[in-house]
Amino acid sequence: MKINRRAFLGASLLAAGQVALGSGAPPSAQRAPLLIGYGVVNLWHTIDAEELAGLLNAAGCTLTEIEYVAWFNESARKGLSSETRVAAARRLVNAMRRQRITTLISLVNWNGEAQRHQSDAWFQERLREISEQIGSERVILLGVSEPDGQENGKAHRWMSYALEQWKGLKAACGDGGRGAPQVKGFDYVDWHHCEDFTEATVRLQTASAPTINNTDCGPVINPGPARAGAMARIAMKKGAHFLIYGFRDRAIDKAVINALGDAIASSAKEQP
Repeated sequence: MKINRRAFLGASLLAAGQVALGSGAPPSAQRAPLLIGYGVVNLWHTIDAEELAGLLNAAGCTLTEIEYVAWFNESARKGLSSETRVAAARRLVNAMRRQRITTLISLVNWNGEAQRHQSDAWFQERLREISEQIGSERVILLGVSEPDGQENGKAHRWMSYALEQWKGLKAACGDGGRGAPQVKGFDYVDWHHCEDFTEATVRLQTASAPTINNTDCGPVINPGPARAGAMARIAMKKGAHFLIYGFRDRAIDKAVINALGDAIASSAKEQP
């Protein structure tokens, strides 16, 4: 019998026992099924979002990611820009919604100097525009990626603003991308692995919330199809959320998406 990839993702989540909300999640939140996917995270505004959404859907993937302060100009590549384009982000998120793909929006990447130096008012305005002009349907909002204690704890304060004000699903990140977040009230923890994870090191939960195993760290940031497929098979076996962070991608990496799809299909065939 042929098994639908997306149906299998949902069944895998049930088997992993991750449907119940963690202690940090609001009781009204409704988590998505098992999240497996790939994102053109910095140059998402230059690619065909409809094509990416269709490829992800066909592969059985359920997740993508964008950096909200993206590589809109050369300064942004150096972390010296705080430019945002909410209309472009809305178009991408809507394309993903039509294919039932969830978008992880990383609002601020704390590695960006210009972003770190913005005011609380700037951050609050970004929260407002995302809420009002993009909306929370099939969106997980990550207020700050890879925070630390710089700027008198500004990163933790901003994460708290996002967790308090965002009405949809919320993610938080530990300092430097690993560990338990220094805030409360999240649905997911975004965990940045710095080496290919194994069955022993893939994470299911952090601080009582499901973990999104993310390749957002130098050694695994663009792992290629073979390594992506190997980690995806582990994630599928364990019922773990998993995202390929396409940091350097200037185009859609179809080979990586195909590798994720093959892993999803292989896992489906292995089920009794």
